[in-house]
Amino acid sequence: MSIYMIRDGIFGDSFEVKLIMALAAILACLYDYTKNKRYDYFWVFLFGTLVWTIVEIVLQVIGTRVYEQAYLLGMELPISFSALLQGTSEGAAVAILGVFIGDRLMNKATRKKAVVIFTAVTGAMVLLSLLNANAEKNIGGDVLSRRDMFTTESILFIAVMSLIAIVWFWRALPYERKRGLYMYLSMAAYAIFWTIGEVFSNTRWIEVGGDGVYQRASLPVEIFALSYDIFIEIALIYVPFLAAPYFLNLIKVSKDNQVES
Repeated sequence: MSIYMIRDGIFGDSFEVKLIMALAAILACLYDYTKNKRYDYFWVFLFGTLVWTIVEIVLQVIGTRVYEQAYLLGMELPISFSALLQGTSEGAAVAILGVFIGDRLMNKATRKKAVVIFTAVTGAMVLLSLLNANAEKNIGGDVLSRRDMFTTESILFIAVMSLIAIVWFWRALPYERKRGLYMYLSMAAYAIFWTIGEVFSNTRWIEVGGDGVYQRASLPVEIFALSYDIFIEIALIYVPFLAAPYFLNLIKVSKDNQVES
């Protein structure tokens, strides 16, 4: 039997929320550039958007993710545009949050501000989930998104992205490695709180089965699958969005990388 990640809440079908997340990520890029005169965040945003948009298109075209028709402000979206919004919100925006919070946690002068921003953003996302909770989980029924987590294509892609992250951590200079680690921890912490909120809202869970017949996964399988999603599918394989600009020398390595508030 296959293992499926189920998404059946506002983060699954509200492309208005995805648009807001994408715009917030762009504002974070502009803010950091204004304060620190660097393009680091724009490169992370670009790589995150490009990679994750392609991933979303492939997932839906080959049938790994079964997704309902996407709408934005009542308008039906073609897969190219819906995938772009998913790429910017579910890929780039999370990576930008990780770098933004991580960079500021690294420095004592900005640490308190980072904690406040992280708490506000994460709290808002969890609250949004709870306010749009379902009465119960629609086990085996029609849901907004049902994704087979362990297809051959998914495993190969995650293995490649994980390898890129691991090689970069190994080869990176101490400051770069520290920056990547703080990014990873920030994304993992965000994903933990958000996933807990989604589970309690009956909008995210794990199923097993296939051929149109699904049932709720056992508790050990569900814990494993959700943990895999948090620490590997989100936190680890988003690190290459920062690593790639470093590999390509698009990010300057200097003391100027220290952030201001």
